[in-house]
Formats: sequence, C-alpha cells, structure tokens
Amino acid sequence: MISLNAITKELVLACRQLGLSVSESLAALVARTIFNNATSAFYAEAGGLQEPEARVVVEESVKKLFNTKQQPGMETLALQAAFETAALEGEQKVSAIAQEQAEYESRTINFIIQEGASSSVHLNYEQGNLVWNKIVEMLVKRCKVPSMPSSVSSKPIKEHNDKYLDKEMTQILESVMPKVTMQRFLALTAPEKRQQTEELLRICHGIRILNLKLAAIQATGSAAADSAPCLLLEQCWTVSKLEEVISHIQEQIEESTEMCRQWKVISLKHNAKKEELAHWRQRLVYWQTLCDDFTMLQTRLGEHRAQYDGLVQALVEKIEMQRGSLAKGEVYPLFDSLGKLLGIARLDLHLATAKLDLRELLQKSQYCPTLPKEFLETLKAESSKPAEPKPTMDEITEQITTLITEVHGPVPAILETKNTTTQSSSSTSGTDTHQQFPLVVSDHPMFLSPDTTPNFLQLPLDFQGYCVQRLCSSDGVLSSGDPGLGVIQYKGRFCVFESFEMMKEFVKSPSNAFLAVREHCYKMPQLIQLLRLHEDFPQSSLHAVLEHFGAQKVDDGSTQTPVHFLESNIDPTYEWNEWKLRKDALRMADIRRKHTHGTQTIGSTFRRENETQTYLPKDQSTSTGTEKGSATMRWKRHIGGLRGAKTEMKITNFKFEV
Repeated sequence: MISLNAITKELVLACRQLGLSVSESLAALVARTIFNNATSAFYAEAGGLQEPEARVVVEESVKKLFNTKQQPGMETLALQAAFETAALEGEQKVSAIAQEQAEYESRTINFIIQEGASSSVHLNYEQGNLVWNKIVEMLVKRCKVPSMPSSVSSKPIKEHNDKYLDKEMTQILESVMPKVTMQRFLALTAPEKRQQTEELLRICHGIRILNLKLAAIQATGSAAADSAPCLLLEQCWTVSKLEEVISHIQEQIEESTEMCRQWKVISLKHNAKKEELAHWRQRLVYWQTLCDDFTMLQTRLGEHRAQYDGLVQALVEKIEMQRGSLAKGEVYPLFDSLGKLLGIARLDLHLATAKLDLRELLQKSQYCPTLPKEFLETLKAESSKPAEPKPTMDEITEQITTLITEVHGPVPAILETKNTTTQSSSSTSGTDTHQQFPLVVSDHPMFLSPDTTPNFLQLPLDFQGYCVQRLCSSDGVLSSGDPGLGVIQYKGRFCVFESFEMMKEFVKSPSNAFLAVREHCYKMPQLIQLLRLHEDFPQSSLHAVLEHFGAQKVDDGSTQTPVHFLESNIDPTYEWNEWKLRKDALRMADIRRKHTHGTQTIGSTFRRENETQTYLPKDQSTSTGTEKGSATMRWKRHIGGLRGAKTEMKITNFKFEV
C-alpha cells in the first residue's frame, strides 16, 4: 500500500523533472481529487493505494497540471491552495513571533534569577553590571519597531535606531531602578524577582512612549497637540492606511459581486460557464474574509487608540499639575497599563502585515475570466426583466409546513421538543454559534421562520449560504440563498434557498439533493473548499492537505568544502610499479608456506606469580628518666715574656677539670 503523502512527493518530483514548479499543497490537492470511475469516488477515499492505482493518480495529476489551456476548475484549485497556505503561514508566523519574544524574555529573566541566586549577599560590580545590561537588552528588543511592508511603513526615525534606543532605555531604567539598588533587587526571591522584572519592562516601555509623545507635542506646539502623531503602533500603521486598504477591498468585493451576478445569468441561460462562476464566487469569499479581518482590526485599533489617548492624557495632566516630583504610586500604574496596551497592539500589527500578504496574493492572481461578447445581449435582456414578487412570510410558513406534513408526515414530538429546547437555550446564552444551535440530526425536515426562531440571524448556515436545490437542478450553478425566506433544517444542516419554488422542490426530496451535491463535488472538486464540505470529504479536503504540507518545514543543515577534491574513480592504493608488484607477490607466496608453532610446559602452566612482601622492623628506642655525662680535661698554654726584649720565653701549661 502506498500512502497519499508518498504519492504527493512523487508527483512534485515528476513535475520538477518536467520543468514545472508546483507547491506541495497544490500537488497534494490535485492528487487527492482525482476521480476513480471504477468506484465512483476519489482515489484518496480508499486510504492507501496499490502501485497501479498510484501510477494512475500520478499520471492524471501530471496531465492536469501540465494542461496548457486555462481551465477554470484548475485555476480555482490553485487559488485555494495558495490562499489557504499563505493564511496558515501568516498565522504561524504571528504566533512564532509572539512565542519567540516570550521565550526570549523568559530565558533572560531565568538567567537574572539564577545570577542572583548564585551570588552572595555582597554582590560584586561585575555581576550587577551583567544583570543590568540584560535588562537594558530586553528593553531595547521590546521597543524595536517590527519590519513593515513598504506600502504602509513610515520613514525611519532616529528614535528607532539601536544606539539611540540603548542610550535612552539606559537613562529610563536608571530613573526607575538605579544601578546602586541592584544588590537589593537580586536579594529578592525568584517569584518576586520575576514579577518585578516584568513590571519594570512595561513601565519603562510606557515611559519611553510618553517621552516621544511629549517631544511631539513640543515640536508641533500646544495648539496642535491633538494632531501629534500617535505612537501606539510606532508610527508604522495609521488609521488612514487602514481605511485605504478597507476601501480597496470593498471595491474588489463590489467588482466580484457584479461578475458573479453576470456569470450566474449566463450559466442559468446557457447551462455553461459554471466553473467560471465558481471561480468568481471563491474570489468573492476571500475578499469578504479579508474585509471582515481588516474591519475587526480597525475596531480593535480604535479601542487601543482610545485607551492610549486616555492614559497619555491622564499622565500629561498629572505632569502639568505637579511640576515637581510625582509620586510613583500615581504614575507607575498608568505606565504599566500603557506598556500592556503596546504589547497587544504589536501583535495586531504583525497580524495586519500577514493579512496584507493575502491581499497582494489576490491582486497578483493572473486568472480573472471575463464575460464573452456574445453573451452581452443575453445579459441585457435578462437584466431588463422585472423581479418576480415574493410571497409573504405567513404564506411561506403555511405552505411549507403543509408540504412537509404531506411528504414526510407530522413532526415527531421528540424532535419538536428537542428543537424547542435548543431554541430556548440559544435565546438565553451568548456563546458561540455552534454551541447555541446543537445539531439535531433527523431525516424529517423542519422549517425555521425568522419570526418564530430566536436568534435567527445567528444560525450557522451550511453550504456557505448557497442554494442547494439550484446547485442540483442547474448542474452545478452556484446561487446565493435568501435567508429572508426561512431556513430548512435537515440532517443537522441549515439550508437556505434562492426562491420559494426552490425551497418546495428541496422539501420534496431533500436526500436526493444532498446526494446530488456530493456528485457535483466529484465533478468539480473546487466546490469542497468553496462550500466548506471538509467533513464529507476528510481525505480530499484542503484542510487534510494543510495538516501535512501547509506548515513551513525548517531544517538545520551545514556544508563543508574539502581543501583538496578527490575524484571517486581514483584509487589511492593503486600501484603502478611492476617490480614492486612482483616483490609483493613473492612475499605473499612465501608467507603462505610458513607455519607458526607454539609450545607451553606443564610447569609454567600452573606457576603462580612470584611476588613476596616483607614487613620492615619497627623502630627500637629507649627512654630514661636521668641523664649522665662526662667531660674531658682541658689544657691551656700561656706564653710569658715580652716581645722584642732580651728575656727568655716561658711556656706554662694549665690543666682544667670541669
């Protein structure tokens, strides 16, 4: 059995050998959506494949990828793979940045804690200076501006240079915690030291932002203080830039909506161009997703700026009221809150950068099918027709309820009780949408009216809000449903419909409609991602592909170049001298006739080691209580007479006994 991952790697290798660069996510998605006529399903649904089947999958995938003619279905799959992979990489990048910053600060704080624990009470200067530099290093890294695209980045300013930051943060840290207090700081316990270090980082960061704000106010004047640059996101992402991006996305949404309307008319009239319509539907979904994300970021940015203005205004007022020294208990909590706010805003900045990459990806998409000229007359004629009148909600409720009772019988009491309990619990809870409306899996359809269903607008619509019956009856044409007509709940799915007639057709045979949707997904695999049918196709969906190939794989590798290259066909032991070879041959022939003999005597076999050891004699000494001794006689000789006189020299010997 050959796994799908092995088939994907083989497909990527085959494409590269043929000169086509294909991403692993796109290759995996194409390989998992190859249809098997024998089983009327995808090859991927069988799990492992035999070697002939795997070869067929690779060949069909290569044909699909190397087709020179632009196919809307293939282009839609490529767009889905590229967008979803980029979105996943962006989220992982943002989380990796946050995790890296947290790990760096945690690792540095642990070093500070260990340094304080290993030192004595009387801390020397070198250890205190080392801890001080580590804190300054953390402050500089926290205050650095993250890299931004050229479309939204501002001009570089000196406040963001490393040298300036190091000098500024050293002064700020000295004002908050002087270096002479390092001995008392390191004498604290580990939990206290960690807590004070984290608070110190936030307070110093807040002080720096306030200094920049005050400098901007002084530069622009007190009259223009309100127009001073807001430094919440370090001058890299302004409100005007965000509004410009949102307006551009809204223009793309309007254009995509109009193209979907036109292609829908052509698809319904001529029963063609369904894949082009699906491509524009997918582009519209992605643009709407980006619009929602940027709108959410705009809302959060507004909240952050409001909090920022409030904190800065409170600090400025305290400074103006008290020209002298300020109490730490009054301003430090404000600086701490400002530092927390800046940390949250920094993550939003990275998230906005990742979303910008998705916008550029959609803009650079080369395939944008245009409407052929021969269909313009059909479009004009269809647009001139008046809209059909809609029935009232009472009429819809009465007719649909009657039709459900006629076709499927009355609603079971147990099912009706479950639905009533679900609706009552959803009206009193404000949790997630899927938790508000638990799935009631039943073969009996149920009609949910906007007038009688609590939290009707919060219903989780399936099939991305497209009309299921139109998809079945028009051979794959996607048309948006109208929730104002009501919702049909069947087998745990909430379905909406384009018109009242489509709703009645669905009620007559809902199971056939669901089967038809599955058949259309086999014909048009791009519908799996577009309709969010990942649970129905667990092996062929894009979610299953991204679990294996979506994340970036990073490996550490190293190479070393040898000083002297040696070719593989060169044998260093090769001998070219013929006489040397003859000498070696004669020596080997002589050695073959030699024999080695060894003998051992019986006496030596059982002989033990001859080793002896003797004990040295102990020291002999005596001790007495008295001491006795004798002295010899001493002789002294004296010579008498005067020198130089005519007298005789006399020698006298004396004997002394002591």
